[in-house]
Amino acid sequence: MISAIDRLPLIPGALEIVGIGYTGWFAYKNLVFKPDREALIQKIRDIYQEIIGSS
Repeated sequence: MISAIDRLPLIPGALEIVGIGYTGWFAYKNLVFKPDREALIQKIRDIYQEIIGSS
């Protein structure tokens, strides 16, 4: 399946651009400003606690 996608001339380049764009958007929305970073860290901690469970 992946080798079939790689044979198409535009698909790999387009997927790479989409990935770079999403990474940039994620970094801007969640990592650039301190309140956003703190909210992301808290969300990760909450999800971690849900998975592990509180003792």
